[in-house]
Amino acid sequence: MEIGNDIKFWVEDGVLTFISSDTKEDIKNVKIPKEVTSIGENAFYGCKNMTGIEIPESVKSIGDNAFSGCESLISVDIPDSVLSMGECVFSGCEKLERVRIPAKITNIEYSAFEWCKSLREIELPEGLKSIGDNAFFGCESLTNIKLPKSITDIGFGAFEFCESLKSIELPEGLADIGWSALNWGKMLLSIEQNCVGDMAFNDCSSLTEVNRYIDYKTYKKCFNGSNIPIYDNIPLEEIDDEREKQLCVKAFVRRGDFEYSNDIKGEYERYIKSHRKELYDTAVNDRPLLRYMLDNKMVPLEDIELILSKTDDSAVRRRYLSTAIHDHLIIKYKIDLQGVDNYEQI
Repeated sequence: MEIGNDIKFWVEDGVLTFISSDTKEDIKNVKIPKEVTSIGENAFYGCKNMTGIEIPESVKSIGDNAFSGCESLISVDIPDSVLSMGECVFSGCEKLERVRIPAKITNIEYSAFEWCKSLREIELPEGLKSIGDNAFFGCESLTNIKLPKSITDIGFGAFEFCESLKSIELPEGLADIGWSALNWGKMLLSIEQNCVGDMAFNDCSSLTEVNRYIDYKTYKKCFNGSNIPIYDNIPLEEIDDEREKQLCVKAFVRRGDFEYSNDIKGEYERYIKSHRKELYDTAVNDRPLLRYMLDNKMVPLEDIELILSKTDDSAVRRRYLSTAIHDHLIIKYKIDLQGVDNYEQI
């Protein structure tokens, strides 16, 4: 069978297989005939100049590596007739921006969209149950993804190196998140649900919110390198790493309604007082911590100007310049009003 420009395919029992390897670079647009029921393994592998593919409703399956390495392919509409897609089916499609997964697909296989660097939008069907290992590995332009409620497991490295991913909702029925599933998702801002796999959210350095209780053990197992607060009533002496101690401190000052024991509360307060200078750089970018330190008179007068000059939080500056200095700081440090006007220039 020929499809323009002497491009030859072999179709046997409905399975389309590309057989003219010396003409792959000539392929730009392809319309698959309706007698095809399956796109075979490696059918369009390495067709790096192909920009479009039209898949008919007759197609029920797409084999391994079918479109792998199609570097110029921009978008694909896969019909709902497709019931299965193989491993690495679109891997290395560097310009692929949009894909809609057919409604009856239940599994996204191993490395299906690996290194699709331009992929920004992926529409997943409600019946999807699993996302395989490395399925979206290296999809560095993917910003958001909504997982259907039917999903039960996410494989090893499934969203690893998705550096632009800002949010992901993890449904309650999710039973397993694989090792390093979102490793190095540096832009990830929030997630919902908990995690299972070791290092599942390792080095998600912008991760600041998890809509769930995270204890210290889970943090060590799954969230190492992230910036989420650790909501755990644990003694600081049990934590070796100073950065993790500061995460616990940030959680402590945010949870005014949380019932810390008196002993642990006292330990946290003593830590903040004794490490105030080490905490200044954190506090200038963290309103709750900065306010806590100022409200509890943990910052000497000589350091207030330094801190307020570094923070971009104008509300905090106004509050502590207009009220704090004229109130408890004047009493505490026994200063007079002379020179207060200098603070207005900060």
